[in-house]
Amino acid sequence: MSRRSWNSVAHFASPGLVVGAFGFITTNIGTNPDLTWVWGMGGQTGPDKAPGAANSGPAFVKSIVKTANNGEFLVTLQDGYRGLWHAGGTLYSTSAGPGLADTLDISAPLNEGSGHETPITFLVTTMLDADTPTETSGRRVSVFLVLKDSASGS
Repeated sequence: MSRRSWNSVAHFASPGLVVGAFGFITTNIGTNPDLTWVWGMGGQTGPDKAPGAANSGPAFVKSIVKTANNGEFLVTLQDGYRGLWHAGGTLYSTSAGPGLADTLDISAPLNEGSGHETPITFLVTTMLDADTPTETSGRRVSVFLVLKDSASGS
């Protein structure tokens, strides 16, 4: 029941899958990501465009908000879906490459199957190791999702 039609060159064995990706760069500790460095939100300026230009395509993500918890961001998708089939992500540090202990945790989604009017939300947490959420400015977070579009298939 996504409110939009999606075009994809990918081929899936199951009809009605939506593939989406987004990312952001963490900013000052305790603050929301700088929206000029968020991609996947449509209509926002980004690193791939000149200042003041808009990213192409429709918004996949509605909002990314820093929570009160260390290293934790609440992500709200633009649309509702039947379910989340896959979520993966990468956390890049500000050094020359990703640190071996840097990890990204993506929580179980909320509002799955609630219809297209209720967007899916989930938490993304940046961590220096598997047990310690951490908040560091300037870290690049990239997330890849495969969702079941609640209007198609079974």
